[in-house]
Order: sequence, then structure tokens, then C-alpha cells
Amino acid sequence: MSLWLDRDLPVLRFLHDHPPYEGMFETDRLSREPHSALPQLTEQAVHAAVQTLHDAGYVDFEKREDESMGGVLWQDILVTGAGKQVLGEWPLFEALGSPAELAAILDRLAEMAATDEEESNLRKAASSARERGVDGLKTLAAGALGAYVRSLVIGA
Repeated sequence: MSLWLDRDLPVLRFLHDHPPYEGMFETDRLSREPHSALPQLTEQAVHAAVQTLHDAGYVDFEKREDESMGGVLWQDILVTGAGKQVLGEWPLFEALGSPAELAAILDRLAEMAATDEEESNLRKAASSARERGVDGLKTLAAGALGAYVRSLVIGA
């Protein structure tokens, strides 16, 4: 038995494919009864999986409320970018290609820019991509994706 394959991955897949209504997900850390949404797993197992996935950075939540008798309410729970990468639903940074390839794409986009400012920004980004190398691109991409995700969450 593998905890990852038998417990954690199914919970991660469930949370991704069926985001909880209003971001609320319930578990019972003491119950050995089947979980209502994942009946192949006990409440206890689903609770442990959520905690493990959070510790690994695959899910995040705003708040955890412990209720009496073992109940736990995970508020604003969501699968993170790292969790989506594990599921194959989010780009891996290795898929960015080489700095030269990215720079060429940015140069092409600059040619199609709607404004002079946009063209200038894209050309600067292309130049920066050429200069930074692979590790620099990974850092830039992580920051850009993080900012984009935050804007989606804040704007929601």
C-alpha cells in the first residue's frame, strides 16, 4: 500500500476535479466511517491526506476550524500550482524551453503589440530572458505565475 497512490493522490484529484462548494471542505479526524465524498477512504484518512497535501504545498486553505467531536472545516481550500503540476494540470518550468526560445516568442509578441509601451515592455522582457539563463527564467516564471494566481484569488 502506498499512502501517496491510495490516499493522498485520490484526495488531491478529488479536490481539483470537484472544488468544494464555497471553498468549504469537511473531515472528521476521529471517524473511521467512509467519507461522504470519497467513500473508498475513511474520514480519518481524508483528514490526514488534506494535512499531508497542505504540508507538501499541494493544497492551501485560509483557515482550519476544529469542531467538537473531531469535525474539521477547511475554509477556502484549493489546489495550488504545485498540486496542479503533480496532477499534470499546470505547466512545469522545464516546459518553458530555452531562454533563446522564450526571447524569440517575446520578440514576436512585441511586433504585434497594441501600444508602444507594450512593445517596449515585451522587448525588455525578451532581452532579460536572453541575459538571465534557465535559472533566471524559472525564478521569473514562478513570480509571474504566483502574481497571476494571487490576482485571480483576490479578484474572485
